[in-house]
Amino acid sequence: MPALHTLDELLDVYAASYLTNHAPRTQAQQQRLFRRFARDLGTVPLDHLTPLVLRAYGDHLSQSLKPGSVRHYLEVLSAVLTAAVEDLAWLPSHPMRHVPKPPPSPGRVRCLTPDERQRLLAACQASHNSWLYLLVLLALTTGCRRGELFGLRWEAVDLDRGLLSLAATKNGDRRPVPVPTLALEPLRTWGQHQPAAG
Repeated sequence: MPALHTLDELLDVYAASYLTNHAPRTQAQQQRLFRRFARDLGTVPLDHLTPLVLRAYGDHLSQSLKPGSVRHYLEVLSAVLTAAVEDLAWLPSHPMRHVPKPPPSPGRVRCLTPDERQRLLAACQASHNSWLYLLVLLALTTGCRRGELFGLRWEAVDLDRGLLSLAATKNGDRRPVPVPTLALEPLRTWGQHQPAAG
């Protein structure tokens, strides 16, 4: 029996039942895409979203978006349609399986030169912000993400072993991160000014 549900209905169900499992930032980003989908295709019955229609939609997106963005939009829409097929049985098969997506954008790796690192750290040391230098130094030497460093508490710093115990990792697990000698001494100096635990 043909699906009578529209994409608008599917987006509402997905937002209420699936999107809430994602991080708040991801939810906000995908809701923005959902508004675009609703505006462009919201009233279309799901069984009318054929591969031909979806290919044409990808072409339409490419008129105003870069290939990497078009790919991202189609991947998000594909995830929504997967729920319609696998969980809700609103579609008998997945129409996006026969829709080519633009190739992923090549990753761009940009590392600071030694001179750029020195100038950055010197500017941080000259800042009125007392912890900026240490924060940037830890980011450069440990590879920790901004959220991991901002979520770091002093009790998670082990100066004796030279380790940070990160709780704000992507998968929610704690992981030890070694602190190179270059950053360990400034960290010890900072620690002398922290209130004792307890």
